[in-house]
Amino acid sequence: MEADMEKIRFEKMATPHIADIALLEKVCFSEPWSVESLKAELKNRYAYFFVATCGQKLLGYIGSHCYGDECYLTNIAIFPEFQRQKIGSALLEFFIDYMKTRCKFISLEVRESNLPAIKLYEKFTFQKIATRKDFYRKPQENALIYTLFFD
Repeated sequence: MEADMEKIRFEKMATPHIADIALLEKVCFSEPWSVESLKAELKNRYAYFFVATCGQKLLGYIGSHCYGDECYLTNIAIFPEFQRQKIGSALLEFFIDYMKTRCKFISLEVRESNLPAIKLYEKFTFQKIATRKDFYRKPQENALIYTLFFD
């Protein structure tokens, strides 16, 4: 299914998005966030969660926690039928533009086998700064820590 890039909107996550994001979590991750966890983020003053939509269809989302001038990306996911259409790039670019005046850096963990995600982060000049051994479960795997520093 093709998404019309000109009609994609980015907006803050809201209650009507929760069910679709919970489904997306189950589709994309071995340890998905629950509906309750996602709802809690709506009240978390440190949480910055955004969705990509086209009409009434949720395409993907990105979430983070920011403390002071530090930002930690928690998740970015695009429904499989909309992957490889540059939606993830557009969503990450929107997020970086939003955050670059609010923090000094964005940091994240990524599975070392997740080459498409690593390629995306490196495209946006995130730098690999460390490895966390056996960070992930289901399956067990190392995490690479990537950080984008703002000047």
